[in-house]
Amino acid sequence: MVGVVVMSACSNEQNSNSYSATLRIAAASSLGDVLPPMLEAFSNEFSTGYEVSYGGSGELAAQVRHGAPFDLVFFASFDSVSRLAADGLLQSEVVTGPRNRLVL
Repeated sequence: MVGVVVMSACSNEQNSNSYSATLRIAAASSLGDVLPPMLEAFSNEFSTGYEVSYGGSGELAAQVRHGAPFDLVFFASFDSVSRLAADGLLQSEVVTGPRNRLVL
């Protein structure tokens, strides 16, 4: 599984001109162990706060599709990113971020 980061996920006009000192982040549940230390380091370096909502990639994609005001989205599935990009719902670049593996 691959964690994919989508910056400025919402293309909602209402949200595009607003600024918040707190980053609004949605993240795949599978990144719950690896993401907090990275976010804490980022927060300390750039003096910004953050709020994280964890869930399944499909659930997070649905929230983005319905206008949720996320600044960053970490998906565990590239399919979710592809569908949102194809529908023109992503404002910025897509980059491969933290990775995890499914262990049985």
